Amino acid sequence: MRSGRRAHAMSVSRSFEFPGWERGDSALSLPDRRYGDTHQVIALPGGPAGEVTAPLVDVGTGTPAEFEAADLEGKLALVSSDTPEDYGRWIHRREKYNFAIEAGAAGFLFRNHVPGCLPPTGDIGGRDGPRSVPGIGVSRELGARLVRHCAREDLSGTLQVDCRAEQMESGNVSGRLGPETDEMVLVTAHHDAHDIAEGARDNGAGCALVVELARMLAHIEDDLDVGVQFMTFGAEEVGLRGSRHHVEHAALDRVRAVVNCDAIGGSRDLAVHTNGFDGLPDPFERAANSLGVPVNIKPALAPHSDHWPFVRRGVPGVMAASDGSDDRGWGHTHGDTLDKLDRRNLREAAVPLAAAVLDIATGEPPATHVDPAEIERRAEREGQVLET
Repeated sequence: MRSGRRAHAMSVSRSFEFPGWERGDSALSLPDRRYGDTHQVIALPGGPAGEVTAPLVDVGTGTPAEFEAADLEGKLALVSSDTPEDYGRWIHRREKYNFAIEAGAAGFLFRNHVPGCLPPTGDIGGRDGPRSVPGIGVSRELGARLVRHCAREDLSGTLQVDCRAEQMESGNVSGRLGPETDEMVLVTAHHDAHDIAEGARDNGAGCALVVELARMLAHIEDDLDVGVQFMTFGAEEVGLRGSRHHVEHAALDRVRAVVNCDAIGGSRDLAVHTNGFDGLPDPFERAANSLGVPVNIKPALAPHSDHWPFVRRGVPGVMAASDGSDDRGWGHTHGDTLDKLDRRNLREAAVPLAAAVLDIATGEPPATHVDPAEIERRAEREGQVLET
């Protein structure tokens, strides 16, 4: 490790282009009526525009077994956003969409399990742009009605999605504290949100924590053995574009660890997903013990936020999130607004996170880089389906 003079924190923005997507109107028409209100249905980003008329099939919570048992060839797959407690891990929306495509479905209906007339949105696109099958989110209330229909009778519906796909531009923003060293710790979040709400929890709260951690650590900058870079990424919600762009151009061997804040602030308890890296839980456990606060260490892979492009290349990375909340909760819906946040929750998360980052940035690294092939093996052991 090479040390030099202290670096002043500064803001740097780096732009990049990516396959963008712009929402239009969407609707689901059944024999008795047409559902087109935004409190009932909403298009899923990354899906193509189009109109499909086909039978509707309820695939329950969308586990692999449920997809295997369903006849979906040429049909509309209706899938809950929930995951059974006994499954062992959360099944992401993109996984369920991929299962539907593999089963031959002609359309994808993602029904929210959270009440409040809140159809969920969320990316289903590919690395190069829209995929082949249109998809919409439907509210829990409309989804329950569709499930009842499917249980009573064979039902056909018409799915209509209007959208526009073209190249767009976003950017990453970064600043730095501490010494100029060969190694660095990254503290990250994503500053984009879906267009239907303020994105207060996902991920305004994460960005607020990145800024707060920088403020706190600036008071003890001389205690840092390695530099700490604070970054917020653009276009996370459409395929982790900003973090992927950074990883493609960064010297990853210089990154000691990544601490990523996403969908945080829903409770006062902190969950830290450590992605199976030996030693990486230690700074967070020491912070929890010294401060007398709960921190739930989750060692399994968490491949759906901006730490993941780093982790997949073997870089130690964690995702810090709220513990005990109901999956996304208000996230990815019209309900993700500022009034849902409590600043006391953010304060309770900021203190142990700052202590853990200070721990990671002093002394010896808590974890070492691994061969990316080891990440693939971990995913296979956990039953994770990783996208290319």
